[in-house]
Amino acid sequence: GSARKGGNTAILLGYVLKELEKEGIETELIELSGATIHGCLACRKCSVKKDRRCSQTGDMGNAYIEKMEQADGILLGSPTYVTDVTPEIKALMDRACLVSRANGGMLRHKVGAGVVAVRRAGAMHAFDALNHFFLISEMIVPGSSYWNIGIGHEPGDVEKDEEGIRTMKVVVEIREPRRTSSSRSTSRSDSDKPGRGVPVLPRPPCVVPKSSQSTHRTRDRGSDHAVNGGGSAGAQNDKNGSQGYPSHIHRLHSTSWLEEWYST
Repeated sequence: GSARKGGNTAILLGYVLKELEKEGIETELIELSGATIHGCLACRKCSVKKDRRCSQTGDMGNAYIEKMEQADGILLGSPTYVTDVTPEIKALMDRACLVSRANGGMLRHKVGAGVVAVRRAGAMHAFDALNHFFLISEMIVPGSSYWNIGIGHEPGDVEKDEEGIRTMKVVVEIREPRRTSSSRSTSRSDSDKPGRGVPVLPRPPCVVPKSSQSTHRTRDRGSDHAVNGGGSAGAQNDKNGSQGYPSHIHRLHSTSWLEEWYST
């Protein structure tokens, strides 16, 4: 999305692509520098035609949308312009988003990640703008060790940002799934688990809403508690340990279920 070909945005994206290529994943870097791409006209013709393309044909928009459709994962990069993304990448996002939604979620469940180059400030807003495109398109957005931002002014300056480079590598790092520890997996019998080595979390404490029609009876650790709309029952609830809560809300048990779980 940068107007500078081979600039800091392309350098940051290059680090991400190298990590993918190490895993045997085919990649392609497309720079919008010098390309003509117009903004969305809000004509809604994509919703009528449903041909998986934008109705505008006089620029590079559809060529890029086709690339996005064919890819399993999409990386979008942009420098920070007035605390936002560039007009080129914004135009592509707007048009691709509408085409995708008009065609049954064309980008749904693809993986998407944004990369931002910044001189000093404003990068978070630009980063959010990229992520908003992924999320509204129902895509999967991986996290990293920090926000996917590299700091640099002149082309090549981001090479000095060691943390930024590390963040680019981690965002696509492929790791083995975490395994439960032997002590955790053996703390419960196999009959208590849906699968061997898979921990089962206990049910969290409940909050019972007010009901003016009937009295609800719930059981927690062998004790019955009645909850109704107020009056003497509400006062009784306070005596049972719900002091500090409104009379129509009763906390079933004061013990934190997370503390209980992590103590096992």
